[in-house]
Amino acid sequence: MRFARAGLEMPRANEKQAVFPSAAEIIPNPVGTAPGFCLRSGGKLLFFLPGIPRELRHLFLETVLPRLESERKESLHYRSRVLKVFGLTESAIADRLREVDPSLFYAEISYLPRYPENHVKVVVRGVDPAEVEGNLAKIESAIREKLEGRIFATDRETLEEIVGRLLKERQATLAVAESCTGRSGGPPADQCPRELRLLRKGIGDVQQSSQAGSSRGSRRAAGQAGCGQRAVAEKMAEGARLLSRSTLGLGITGIAGPGGGTPEKPVGTVFIALAGSDGTAVKGYRFWGTGSK
Repeated sequence: MRFARAGLEMPRANEKQAVFPSAAEIIPNPVGTAPGFCLRSGGKLLFFLPGIPRELRHLFLETVLPRLESERKESLHYRSRVLKVFGLTESAIADRLREVDPSLFYAEISYLPRYPENHVKVVVRGVDPAEVEGNLAKIESAIREKLEGRIFATDRETLEEIVGRLLKERQATLAVAESCTGRSGGPPADQCPRELRLLRKGIGDVQQSSQAGSSRGSRRAAGQAGCGQRAVAEKMAEGARLLSRSTLGLGITGIAGPGGGTPEKPVGTVFIALAGSDGTAVKGYRFWGTGSK
């Protein structure tokens, strides 16, 4: 009928869209040529829908969801929590949580990589809203115990927002000196290792969210001193802090690539230092990747 109304002859290939199992319940498709259908098997409803996204979405929202609502005998309540983890791989997180049994809390746990973070999503379901809230609190407590010191944020909180808030609460300022993520003559942003590009973006987000202030300095001195050295990063952080009279100084130096690496110091070798009134901490990293977006 659809083809006839449009004044078109139906291709033979479309004939198979009219063939259904004998017990099927047809789901009309007002936005396409292929109807869907559903079958009941073992007390369950099985839905079969066309794969074109626009048609699939329409049939799912207009037919499948209302049908499922009508079939459900009791109202279920769901609560979710996203715990954001830094410094652990997905497999390391799963290993630490192997003794946490989500079925005891009528929950499901999933792992969501959000480089450079890893997120643990917990979904709890139940009939009694108070019981659902209680189970969510219990499983969250169990997860936090296993991942002690690694969870930095919950749900929509971001690492940048937390750093910015802490700076603002302490009326602190941050000065940045870096020689590999954006210095004059250095590699374009899209050619830096991904970790360094994210770090640079994060610093900008901290400045915007906290209004705590950020300045860049010591680039010329850093460039003359060399790249990829622990002592250089330390001096950059301390120099940035002193020159800008800021509370904290962050120094970043390394080999961003795409060239310039050696067997001893390959591309992605980076040292990051943080200087404060109580001293300076320096850490070395070996970031990896292709440097592509």
